[in-house]
Amino acid sequence: ILSSLEGQLMPRLALESISILLPSSDYHRQDTKTVSEALKTFGALVKAVPDKQEWRKVFPGCVQGMLRRIIQELRGTRESSLIISECVQQLELLLIVTMKPSVDKASIDAIEQLRQLAINESNLQGPARNEDDSFLKECNNRLPAVFNAIIKMMQVSKSPKTRSSAASLCRTLLMDCWSIWNIISRESIFVNAFQCCIILCDDENESVKDTAS
Repeated sequence: ILSSLEGQLMPRLALESISILLPSSDYHRQDTKTVSEALKTFGALVKAVPDKQEWRKVFPGCVQGMLRRIIQELRGTRESSLIISECVQQLELLLIVTMKPSVDKASIDAIEQLRQLAINESNLQGPARNEDDSFLKECNNRLPAVFNAIIKMMQVSKSPKTRSSAASLCRTLLMDCWSIWNIISRESIFVNAFQCCIILCDDENESVKDTAS
């Protein structure tokens, strides 16, 4: 099964899971439970095959799907903090896997372990400036503006869970993905992410405060 996942099956399953987040019409719109299961399936695939190069192949489609669903929820009349939170969680997982050196799949059972591995390896190997230049260039061209917009929308949400997800995403962008950003992107993302964390450190909800800190 694993060999199949590392071939053509894994990308297809991942993109199929993400496609559930973006129905073609309201008639085909899935309920919250189905969307949640799709996101969990996607996360399980990433953890089962944490291969940086494989996930970079489907990175644009996966990220676009999750970001679009987050924006849909934030702009909707009934925001689902559960869907936003789970989208952010899987988005963070994908960012860490694709933007850091390869990790040992046997050691992965939680996003915090991925984060720590990424931090340790970046300390040893330094910024990945010369690796996969085309991928990094595309990330710098397309991601900063979208992330900045989403962070600003999430940090003013009425839902504590969504505000906490905003702080968590900022932490990932600042701590785990710093090495892939060029100077212009760093100035943009770092300023907005720091501002978001500073604002949420004074949040009325203790859980949000803890995440932002």
